[in-house]
Amino acid sequence: ETQFMRYGDELWVNGTDITAGEAVNIYWDFVQAAYLLNTTTAKNDGTYGCYITIPTAYNGSHYIWAKDLASGLSMRSAGSINVWAKVSIDPDAGLSGDPVIVSGYGFNANEMYNVSVYGGGLVSHEKLWGTDDDETDDDGSFTFEFDIPNWIDNPYDVNATDETGTTAEDGLTIGPAVTLDVDIGPSGTVVKVEGRGFNASMTMYPEDNFTIWSGGVGYDVDTRDGDDVTTSGSGTFTAYLIIPSAPAGDYVFNITDSEKTAKSDFEI
Repeated sequence: ETQFMRYGDELWVNGTDITAGEAVNIYWDFVQAAYLLNTTTAKNDGTYGCYITIPTAYNGSHYIWAKDLASGLSMRSAGSINVWAKVSIDPDAGLSGDPVIVSGYGFNANEMYNVSVYGGGLVSHEKLWGTDDDETDDDGSFTFEFDIPNWIDNPYDVNATDETGTTAEDGLTIGPAVTLDVDIGPSGTVVKVEGRGFNASMTMYPEDNFTIWSGGVGYDVDTRDGDDVTTSGSGTFTAYLIIPSAPAGDYVFNITDSEKTAKSDFEI
């Protein structure tokens, strides 16, 4: 059975016929040290199981190998893993002129590619960079940097396409942006938040303009000293926020001056 995965995805790998109680190495495509993904130990009945993370790999079919370190025998997975293309944007929000890095994975190896930004509710808002001198590497990966265009504040899409037509995209928001000094921690963590691109001289109130959300449920966020936060004349601010009591999981910080809003991920 073929599995369809992307770079960074987790996959549970299991099998049988390993020497009881002995180590088993899991490899990607080749039984060589450079392709080792994980090591686990077989149970008394010779079965094993462990998670692997999909590595950088070109678009198409790949295989998992298991090597019994006691017997020296290696076995290939019956089904293949078909790697699909993926792009990630860093940062995924910012102001016109800010630099953005596009990282591509799972494209075809050693092919030229194009990067385009479009959307924002306007078909005319499209910019295409032809990268005739740049190619994906042997694993179908690339990095590409550009400055955010001088467009209106809105969500946009960043698309990458290689010569064969393999394509993937991710979102980019032009507008207010916030940076967190930490993006994971328990309830009670103090997070330094720096914001840009908001309205000038606006007051933001604890437990009103600062919230975190998960699954449609919101939690109010207070400042460390309980005071309001006022943006500068250029629309910037620095605030120290306390992560509220909430269940463990993935959240989205929602920070607004009541007119402009920025978001950022946080894990409790």
